[in-house]
Amino acid sequence: NHIITAYATDSAGNVSNISDNYRVRIDITKPNAPALTGISTDSGVSSSDEITMDQTLLISGTAEAYSQIELFNGASSIGNVNTNGSGNWTYDYTATSLAGGTYTFTATAMDSAGNTSSTSSGMTVVVDTTAPKPVSISATNSDDEYNEGSTITITVEFAETVLVTGTPKLELETGTNNAIATYSGASNSKVLSFTYKVAYQNTSA
Repeated sequence: NHIITAYATDSAGNVSNISDNYRVRIDITKPNAPALTGISTDSGVSSSDEITMDQTLLISGTAEAYSQIELFNGASSIGNVNTNGSGNWTYDYTATSLAGGTYTFTATAMDSAGNTSSTSSGMTVVVDTTAPKPVSISATNSDDEYNEGSTITITVEFAETVLVTGTPKLELETGTNNAIATYSGASNSKVLSFTYKVAYQNTSA
């Protein structure tokens, strides 16, 4: 911190009173690099894994209080946002609709003196807009005959972990009228299970 004062002397040699103190703080210290802490909405199995189906994001993080954050998507700057008194910030990226894919976000912080931090660690975000696809379906005894009243356990395996909301339905070809197998588990898994009790006159080729 420095204190600067001044006085004036006119051509006749009269000297003014000394001015009030003018305080100057010279700050040459860079702020710490920001931290990117998450996105909203982080949908799916986990709310903190940065894997989401949401294509319009809010990106949050922390940095020095009252600093200015510059956010980057890859090598491209996408905008600025200020931190609050606690150092928290959220950048509204919802005006951009991201295509399905993988993105790496980084940020820098500039303090009130104009010092800019180093670049933050990257936060990888996966935008997944593709519904999970089954890769195999199996039953208790595949390609076998079942008697009326027999219970068949059917498992459906997907290529990725699926989060179950609501009650899945599995439609079975059982002759004239198709039947619905009952969902029995599980969620947060690649494999879902169903059961079906064979009814009178059920047939399937």
